[in-house]
Amino acid sequence: MSESGFLWVTALAHLFAFLLYYTAGRCKPVFYYTISTFTATLSFVAAAVLAIKGEPLAIEVFQITHHIGIAFGLDRITLTFALLCSLLSIPATIYAISYMYAINGRRKAVFFARIHLSLAITMLLAFSGNLVTMFIFYELLTLATYTLVNHDNTENSLRAARTYLAYLVLPSVGLLLPAILITYKITGSFTFDASLHISIVGLPRLALFLMFGYGTAKAAIFPLHGWLPRAMVAPTPVSALLHAVAVVKAGVFCMLKVAKYVFTISDPANVVLMTPITCIYAFTIIFASVVALKKHSLKEILAYSTISQLSYIGITLSIFTENAFHYAILYMILHAFAKITLFFTAGAIYARTGRTSIKQLHGIGREMPIAMSSFTVGALTMIGLPPTATLLCKADILSEALAQGNYILIVTLVISTALNCGYFLPIIFNAFFREPIVATSIAKTRTRHTLCDPLALSYLFTGSVCIVLFVYKLF
Repeated sequence: MSESGFLWVTALAHLFAFLLYYTAGRCKPVFYYTISTFTATLSFVAAAVLAIKGEPLAIEVFQITHHIGIAFGLDRITLTFALLCSLLSIPATIYAISYMYAINGRRKAVFFARIHLSLAITMLLAFSGNLVTMFIFYELLTLATYTLVNHDNTENSLRAARTYLAYLVLPSVGLLLPAILITYKITGSFTFDASLHISIVGLPRLALFLMFGYGTAKAAIFPLHGWLPRAMVAPTPVSALLHAVAVVKAGVFCMLKVAKYVFTISDPANVVLMTPITCIYAFTIIFASVVALKKHSLKEILAYSTISQLSYIGITLSIFTENAFHYAILYMILHAFAKITLFFTAGAIYARTGRTSIKQLHGIGREMPIAMSSFTVGALTMIGLPPTATLLCKADILSEALAQGNYILIVTLVISTALNCGYFLPIIFNAFFREPIVATSIAKTRTRHTLCDPLALSYLFTGSVCIVLFVYKLF
């Protein structure tokens, strides 16, 4: 099969599952497990083949005008994002099926279908070959995940979904689209290659960067972060999809592509961007971390942690060196595995005990040692403590910031690490070393999670990767 064939397989595999679930109706769990595991694995294998071959590829599907068309292509950022999303889609879909059966969720086939549709769009976004294609699939991803946020079809979920839509669509139409058009006006190109590099300097350059940054509101930069906590009304598999696999990573991915091709990382003209961009991301990091300290809902804490951690990627990017760019990509990968582990375990706790508040988690480590051990690994990864790879990644980021004289970044990361300890470590301590303050009996309808349970397998896999990456990077 040609490279273009493998590219199409990464998305068409998920589209196949989407169509099958919508037409098949209610089926037994084994059917969903088989189809989701097969299609997600097929998508990952196709992405892995493209990465192994590593050959350049450009596909123009159709041309609207002489310069505007739908096109797909390959580069290192594209392959990294595609591999990350396709790999995480395997445990994410398995977890979604297990979770919905554990809580006896409604409209399961529709729910699973919508997850696969979102993953298919994410894969096509990953392979976008120009700014127009990127914008189209960025918007389609918003619409697809909107239906997931509103899956429960309650007043709260509808209100949250509308907020989600407003926060993501208005900035993309009002800022991202104009930024793309301005870039075309300057360069005469939409294609992700050297022709996309802009030559403007000073304040106009800063203004354009901010338009791209805030236009991709999925990256949740303050003050366009409010959609993320509100979207937590959705089922936990949706939260995992939003925070780790598709949505927020799509925002970060778009900014990485724009930084590389539109602004050119090593361009000396980017010096005007460093301080203001660093300050914006620094404020977002500290603000979100402080808010997380005040929250009692586990999912809300994880939501504000995501807002903070995403800006780690942005603030690293603001150094504007090739090394920093690579560290930003690495941090995106580490955050994805850690955050999906945290949401997987939070959902498993709810599925088994019905508990959502951290005040109810005292002693939960004795009831669910596997889940809380995985949660601990995810939390340590977010903090940047051994034995997780973020310890080494943060050290690299701090070293690069020191070399470039970016002291705002250094101070921000030190303060943020302390704040991360403040809201993660008490949860871990109370879970393992405090007496339970709520009844420990488990309802008969709840599912006990063993090492062979699909829920447990999902978070064991993603949590283990955090440690494996530490060992790999260390040696």
